[in-house]
Formats: sequence, structure tokens, C-alpha cells
Amino acid sequence: MQPEPGFPEQVNAAIPRLAGALARLDPGDLARLRRMDPEGPGEAAFWQLVTELDLPCTPARWLFPVRLMALLTPRGDPRAGKRPAHDGARALGVALAEAGFSETRLLRLMERAPETRAEALERMVRFLAARGSGEFDCRELFWLLHGTGPAPLRRLADQYFRTLARTQPKGEAA
Repeated sequence: MQPEPGFPEQVNAAIPRLAGALARLDPGDLARLRRMDPEGPGEAAFWQLVTELDLPCTPARWLFPVRLMALLTPRGDPRAGKRPAHDGARALGVALAEAGFSETRLLRLMERAPETRAEALERMVRFLAARGSGEFDCRELFWLLHGTGPAPLRRLADQYFRTLARTQPKGEAA
């Protein structure tokens, strides 16, 4: 299936808006999105986000990315000024390396085909959320799930290994 012209740009523009909307949700709706079955029909809050943000492409493609981003969104009262999970200036690979994500786990994720990557991505997201390292370029999650070709994986590996090289003493193994 060929995406319509402008599709990647529309998705990339939607992710920061989605992250902001998730940060403004009440705790109950956010909890329901965290538990949402990406193979199911979707929660009411999901459908409100789809229509409010006019998310590009089919809603089914957003079920799992919304769940992952909800897992990354800090808990608590939205009036407390929670920061959105998306930070376009911080690569996912950087966040993983700085949080101490295992090189072996990263390589296993990279070996998976896009259609089998969701479970490994969820474990990775839960790892980052548990360490308070959940602010990164969330557009990468969408493209790791739905992108074609090796570009999303190459970017992830490049940023991860460059960060490790900067932070580890010379001669120390990853």
C-alpha cells in the first residue's frame, strides 16, 4: 500500500500534537489508553483523540502508537503541568543508551520484522517509563512500527551506539 503524498509529514506533524493531548487527559482516560488492546476497537478517549487531532491514515495504525505514548506520559493531574512524552530534540536511541537499555535487547528488537516488533517496543517503552526517561522523539515509535525499509532501525542504532561511545570509558565493552 503506497501512502498518499505528504503522508510522512502529516504523521510527523501529528505526533507532537498527540503527545500534548495525552498530557492533558484526565488520569482515568490515560489509564484506559495504557491498557487499551491495540487489536480491539479502541477506547472512547482514543476515538476522541483521532477526531480532535484529525490523525492521518487509518485509525487502526494509531492504536498501538497511542498506547505506547500513553505509557510514556507521566501520571497525575493534567493541571499540574505534565510534560508531554515527545521531545523532538532527543532521539530514541539516545534515551535508550542513557537509561542503560541492554545492547542485546536492542539488537533483538532490530532483528524483528516490523509486523512482529510491537511487543518488543512495548517492553522497551515500559523500561524507559520506569526509569523516567520517557521524553524522546516519539515519531520514531510510529516509524519503527509502520515504516518500511531499514532507515528507522539505522537511526535507532546510530544514536544508541554513538551515545554509548560518548558515555563509556575507552576500552569498556557495552
